[in-house]
Amino acid sequence: MRLYLIRHGAAVDAAGFRGPDASRPLTAEGRCELTKLFKRMRRKETPPVAIWASPLVRAVQTAELCAFLWGDRVDVDVSLSLVPEAPTPEVLAEIAKSRPDSPLALVGHEPFLSTLLVQLTGSREGLSLPKASITRVRFRPDETPAGRFARLHAPKLEQPILDLEKLYQRQDH
Repeated sequence: MRLYLIRHGAAVDAAGFRGPDASRPLTAEGRCELTKLFKRMRRKETPPVAIWASPLVRAVQTAELCAFLWGDRVDVDVSLSLVPEAPTPEVLAEIAKSRPDSPLALVGHEPFLSTLLVQLTGSREGLSLPKASITRVRFRPDETPAGRFARLHAPKLEQPILDLEKLYQRQDH
C-alpha cells in the first residue's frame, strides 16, 4: 500500500491567535506552499482513495486542500487517532485494517508523524518532517519493518528526497 504522511501547512501563529490551539487555521502562505508543492509532485504520485485527518482545523483544511489538488474524488475523514498526542500503535492497527491495495493519506502534526515514520520504517529517532511536506511510505503490515521510505516532497526542496539518510543529514546541519 502507498501510505502518504502529510504534515499540515503553515498555520496562524499561536501567540497571536485568540482561541484554542485546535482552532488555528492555515495561513494564506500555508495554502500557497501546499498548492505549489502539488503542482510539482502531482503527476509523480498516485492519489489516495481516502485522506484521514486530525480533527485540528489546520489539518482538516490541509486534507481538504490536498483532496482538491489531487483532483480525484478523494474522501476526507476526520480521525481522533491522529491528534498530536495519539499513540501510534493504534494508528498502525487502523492502517493495517484498511484496504491494502488502495493508497491512503494521513494528515497530522509533529512529532506524531515523524514518530509514526520511525516506527513504520525501523529507522532511528531524530526526524522532524517539514510543514506542508508529503512523505510516501510503502506499507506492508505483514513485513518487518512494515514500512519502507519511498520519498519526501517538501516546499523548500526542488527535488524529492529519495533516501531517508539524506533527510537525517539535512536536519543535522
